[in-house]
Amino acid sequence: MKQINRMIIIFLAPMIFTMAGALLSHHYGNGYIKTGFITSGGFISGYLVNKWIVKKEDAE
Repeated sequence: MKQINRMIIIFLAPMIFTMAGALLSHHYGNGYIKTGFITSGGFISGYLVNKWIVKKEDAE
């Protein structure tokens, strides 16, 4: 069960960041650089969330 929850969070966290960033860049000029920055930010956030969950589960 924990594994499934982790998968969902890893999948959702980057998506939320990417969606928010996409909406922002859409409203404030459409730059490919901005989109790239947002996408990488989404993946980095997903990676950090994953590391944090693993640490939290190891502590339990």
